[in-house]
Amino acid sequence: MANQYREKLIAYFSGKTGKDILPARKCEEVPYQLLRSSNWNALADCITDLSMFLHLFTEEYKFDLYRYWQEAVCLPPFFSSQICYFD
Repeated sequence: MANQYREKLIAYFSGKTGKDILPARKCEEVPYQLLRSSNWNALADCITDLSMFLHLFTEEYKFDLYRYWQEAVCLPPFFSSQICYFD
């Protein structure tokens, strides 16, 4: 049940662009919801998107980025950091 709500939040924030939503809010919400729903591939895709990465690679969000990277790339046994670099 919780994952259904998370998917709705992800879809809502992912679909918003430009003046519809503050970039900070999107960059906070989407990776967090992907993390909580254990959607590792989508999380890896999300944080390796250049605009998302540049927003997260700041003083304010760098620890969040590190956590997302750890969860998406290092923990799942089926996932390798090489996938992110060679896709």
